[in-house]
Amino acid sequence: MKTRAAVAVAAGKPLEIMEVDLDGPRDGEVLVEIKAAGICHTDEFTLSGADPEGLFPAILGHEGAGIVVDVGKGVTSVKKGDHVIPLYTPECRQCPSCLSRKTNLCTAIRATQGQGLMPDGTSRFSIGKDKLFHYMGCSTFSNFTVLPEIAVAKVNADAPFDKICYIGCGVTTGIGAVINTAKVEQGATAIVFGLGGIGLNDAVVPIALWRADYNTARPHSQIAWQTPAEFATTFNPRRSLALHYAKGSAPAPVASPAQQGTTHAGNELKTG
Repeated sequence: MKTRAAVAVAAGKPLEIMEVDLDGPRDGEVLVEIKAAGICHTDEFTLSGADPEGLFPAILGHEGAGIVVDVGKGVTSVKKGDHVIPLYTPECRQCPSCLSRKTNLCTAIRATQGQGLMPDGTSRFSIGKDKLFHYMGCSTFSNFTVLPEIAVAKVNADAPFDKICYIGCGVTTGIGAVINTAKVEQGATAIVFGLGGIGLNDAVVPIALWRADYNTARPHSQIAWQTPAEFATTFNPRRSLALHYAKGSAPAPVASPAQQGTTHAGNELKTG
């Protein structure tokens, strides 16, 4: 089939929108129509040429959301019409990493994924006789893409594509940084530098922790936001100024980044 895609033709060059060929899903694979795609800094890092694993020409993009159009033989976890998000870190639930209960860094298809190929060692994308590399197993900068079954997760059909398209990276990275690395707990004071896709999700966990405290006798938290300009002129290392969780009254209304005068690049690229 033909599909429109933003192709990274070479390192350091702008993406080129062009029509490419896409083979259908093979055994254990899923064809997905991408309805919205997130733009992650990792995509820019690869395009810049600084990524040692960067391969060209390729179709970048590893955040997205879409609808299953077709499935290959043996696929059982999703079906045509299901809404899904791509997973650049898959979940086979069978490899040593998945079974270790210590990490979610599945290694089932890591070798071929790092080579820009599907698990069988081939690519589904091409232009004429020239193959195009997949990117992080996803290639969401295309209207349609093919992924391994273990690299998609079914989501609620009511969830808006432009809101869930970066769950596969930005959301999980931000939340994981707070829960697993910083280990933020109720009552903690936290500061978040930058309110991009990951930073905003860094903020989600402490807010959720506050909301999870149903003990009315426990002091609640208060959220105070500052713009980057305000932060630069008032920063004191002894205080948390950008995002402060301090004991006090119930949270005041939280202004959006736009209302606070901050600038924030769009988190999604609609490829439809």
